[in-house]
Amino acid sequence: MPTPSLQLLHSPLLWRGDQLARTRAIIPTDFSSLDHQLPGGGWPLDAITEVMLDQPGIGEMQLFFPALTRLLKEGKKLVIVAPPYLPYPPAFRWHGLDLSQVIFIHAADQKNNLWAFEQALNNAFCGAAFIWLSALEDKAMRRLQLAASKGNGLAIVFRPASIGMGSTWAALRLHLAADDGCLGVHILKRRGGGSPSPMRLSTAYAVGLPTIS
Repeated sequence: MPTPSLQLLHSPLLWRGDQLARTRAIIPTDFSSLDHQLPGGGWPLDAITEVMLDQPGIGEMQLFFPALTRLLKEGKKLVIVAPPYLPYPPAFRWHGLDLSQVIFIHAADQKNNLWAFEQALNNAFCGAAFIWLSALEDKAMRRLQLAASKGNGLAIVFRPASIGMGSTWAALRLHLAADDGCLGVHILKRRGGGSPSPMRLSTAYAVGLPTIS
């Protein structure tokens, strides 16, 4: 008969230091090399994912299209707040996304953009919410993380890498860069710790989401 210590070692509730942390809810990224490095095997649906960009428009949305396709098929909405460019509608349609389920918000200032993003995270209708931000107070990021933890949707905050890589309340932080026709992805922070080597992902489109001026 196994001793109590052996039973504990084989318990699914036990977390070991060389393992990724478990997460409550995820959705696969559909990039196998990335899923392998993410806790639970995909994007967290109970936390903020912070994406640091060398520059906007390098293909960052392409990284999330597979997950968005799944979420919107469930009848949920996608909320896009303060994008630095107007996304190209045919790219959304090509991925099977219904534009009637996509809501664009561009308020007069960052305070109102943050309010809109937080409200989206707090609503069950929202399957995913994206926002582009620059400088952000630590208190504000903590509020967003709290809102995301109460919801069940994809919560993505894009920020310029030029602002620096200090501490963050986000559960997951990535750095994205254009990489010779691919997307360079470096996981800077994840639940369970560790920072795997950067990877190159080939997305459905050539790097650089078409835009409308």
